[in-house]
Amino acid sequence: MKSPFVFPTQIEPGSIADQLLKRGRKEGFEEGLKEARQEAMQEFEISCIQILQECLGVPVESTSSLQSCSLDELRLKTADLRSQIQRRLKP
Repeated sequence: MKSPFVFPTQIEPGSIADQLLKRGRKEGFEEGLKEARQEAMQEFEISCIQILQECLGVPVESTSSLQSCSLDELRLKTADLRSQIQRRLKP
């Protein structure tokens, strides 16, 4: 049977456990920033695609359908739509 008492544990500053905790926090923070940056770039590309589709007068893809695309796929779509607009603008 487990004891109902929990003894507090203190980690000594500078100990290996302290260093591992700090490194884990830092890595978690950096991973969170990376994911947030990725989401922001994906949202930006989706907005660009939808605006370019409106400008071209083609059906605008839904946000939900574009969210299933990778960032590279979204960038390719954006580049294709931009080139279509450039071709239309050339005399």
